[in-house]
Amino acid sequence: MILGDMKEWGEYRWRLANLFIEEGIELDVVLEASNTLALIGLVAAGLGITIYPESLIGFIGRSVEVRPIIHPMFKSETALAWRRSNHSKQLRAFLDIARNLVPRATI
Repeated sequence: MILGDMKEWGEYRWRLANLFIEEGIELDVVLEASNTLALIGLVAAGLGITIYPESLIGFIGRSVEVRPIIHPMFKSETALAWRRSNHSKQLRAFLDIARNLVPRATI
């Protein structure tokens, strides 16, 4: 298994490890990368497999095959965060786009 290093990907790694433990599987990480480009580069070089956030698949390229993990616990909530005092036109436009992308969003 190839995963992001603990310094940059710690939260994600802890969540994955807990999910695997709940299924009775030990997460055996043999290589680590500090960024997404290096992570996918190691997989593309044939050095192992990874579990990668779905939101980043657009950066993978053509040499790596991707399959979703269909499991109720393998989900990750995401939130937008911005400075309260920011009332810029760009922020309002971005929030409008985000609201339209996710119908149930409470933005």
